[in-house]
Amino acid sequence: MKTVNAIYPIQVSILVAAMLLAACKPANPGYDNGAKTSDPVATTPLAPYVPPPIDPSLVPTRTIDINVDQAMKFSVAEITAQPGEVLKITLHNVGTLPKSTMGHNFVLLDKIANMQDYDNAAVGCAATDYFPPKYESWVIARIRLLGGGESDSTVFAVPNVTGTYHYLCSFPGHMPNGATGILRVQN
Repeated sequence: MKTVNAIYPIQVSILVAAMLLAACKPANPGYDNGAKTSDPVATTPLAPYVPPPIDPSLVPTRTIDINVDQAMKFSVAEITAQPGEVLKITLHNVGTLPKSTMGHNFVLLDKIANMQDYDNAAVGCAATDYFPPKYESWVIARIRLLGGGESDSTVFAVPNVTGTYHYLCSFPGHMPNGATGILRVQN
């Protein structure tokens, strides 16, 4: 029994290291060392949302403040907006822990995006604030990783296509614990 207990942490460490290394490998759509992959992102053509150019002098119609802390839940879980509306989202990490242990970010994904796939890919992407480069085409707006007491904002045009868009914190473990929300675009 002691032998199994001594080996278990090593096996877990190896597994975690392998997952982190694989999570942020550069994507070559549809190919891996010349061989076709079964990755649905690599084989499914995407039609990413491309936000229209925003006039720098344009003032957002609304500012939405979202707080988040160690409870890993956004204070605003649903936002309703009109197509083309310009929003300013400000994320406040009202917690006290450093971003290396309890950082929070904000990622608004296009309707074509799979939130679970995005979150899974983000696990090994600490160097990019847990924004996986592989899925950059899915991102409508984002706010960098924030430590306790930090705030930052993003300004973006709401998509012109009505429907439901998901947002999340992609720091490992936060999305499954409730750091998610919905942007409802409706006329």
